[in-house]
Amino acid sequence: MQTLRNPSPPSLNAPSVEDVHRYFQDSWSRYEWLFSGLVDGDGVLETQPHPFRNTLGFYYGHTAAFYVQKLLLAGLISEPVDPEMDRALERGVSPNRANEIEKGQDWPQAMELRTYRRRVRDTVLATFDRADFGRVVTEADPLWALFMGIEHERIHFQTTIPLIRRIPVQSVHRPDGWNYGPATADKLSTDWVHFAGGLSRFGVDSSDNAHFAWDNEYGSVVQLLEPFSMRNYPVTNREMLDFVEDGGYSEQRLWLTTGARDWFDELHPTHPAAWVCEDGGYQYRATFDEMEMPWDWPVLVNRHEAAAFARWAGFRLPTEPEFRFVLEQGRVGEIEALNPDDHNVAMRWGSPVPVGLLRSALTPSGVELLGNVAFWAADNFGALSQDGFNPHPLYGEFSEPWFRADHGILLGAGFAATGHLQQVTRMRDFMQNHMDQIAGICLVS
Repeated sequence: MQTLRNPSPPSLNAPSVEDVHRYFQDSWSRYEWLFSGLVDGDGVLETQPHPFRNTLGFYYGHTAAFYVQKLLLAGLISEPVDPEMDRALERGVSPNRANEIEKGQDWPQAMELRTYRRRVRDTVLATFDRADFGRVVTEADPLWALFMGIEHERIHFQTTIPLIRRIPVQSVHRPDGWNYGPATADKLSTDWVHFAGGLSRFGVDSSDNAHFAWDNEYGSVVQLLEPFSMRNYPVTNREMLDFVEDGGYSEQRLWLTTGARDWFDELHPTHPAAWVCEDGGYQYRATFDEMEMPWDWPVLVNRHEAAAFARWAGFRLPTEPEFRFVLEQGRVGEIEALNPDDHNVAMRWGSPVPVGLLRSALTPSGVELLGNVAFWAADNFGALSQDGFNPHPLYGEFSEPWFRADHGILLGAGFAATGHLQQVTRMRDFMQNHMDQIAGICLVS
């Protein structure tokens, strides 16, 4: 397989057609690379890996159908690619209970999906021959739909990894070039970094055309923070074991996030999703392999688990303003995008790496927040501005329907974050509380 180059998100100030073309090809190739790790053709694609999600076959075709839908709406193409498949695959699901998922899902077969994706790819590539990239691309520009499709597929690259991790290990194989990080590192001393408080400012200005942004990222927050302390390192698998062995999953008083009871009723969890009970202990399920437990890696959890652990430990999760504040303390210049040469993002490794391994993951104030895993916030997902929210007309259902307590904010960037997701001072990721993601636990007191 060709080496993935991880081009940076192109500027929207008169981007070159070559840069955008390269960016699209990288996104498309990454998604194909991920799905090349499924070994059983139709059988695996027809698998529903999580009771709250569609089959893998749906997600393989969905990102292609999304391109078609948005390019049609923007007028960049004039005809559907395959009307039946375009409609069937264009929209995903975000249920709170398994019975809200359509039973007996009947998605196209593997060969049909591959053919469809090739046709969509050719359709998108043809737009490069017709489009004029020699201008500033704003939210109102039809070309915005192309960037939206690229970033949408990059989101699904990241969110599909935890789904594949749930597929039986005999039905997957690790693709060429997918390398796991080291399992152990030098013993660390955890400590607390104190912040005296101050103004936290963030949000993308409506006049900022430097890079793509999702609609929920526009707005302005200016919040005066009280003093707080943040632990210097994320919670590890080793620390999570203490919570598990202390009966944390059976202590109902700890599980107060919205939807936690439904999650317990459906999945009956007793440990993080990446852990595998074996011979009285635990192994670890990476994306494509089972391995000895990497105790020094940051634990991967959903929002319910993150909040419950923090409560059990006597602390709490960070708010979005606190996290943004810590990112900026002592920094000279703006973080454009985390670089995989320095940080564990964009598949530098196809897994987390031990906490404390990369000095470059530390903020200037000494907190490990830059790459490896994202972090669940204390906040529910919502709009930045209090004076109204403007959904993007091409994708009005992206953010606003999920401004509610059963969706949380993901701060920072994990090892599979690419493109816009690497822009940690700009992007705002979010997910349902019950979905395990490439996200860990940052503690605040």
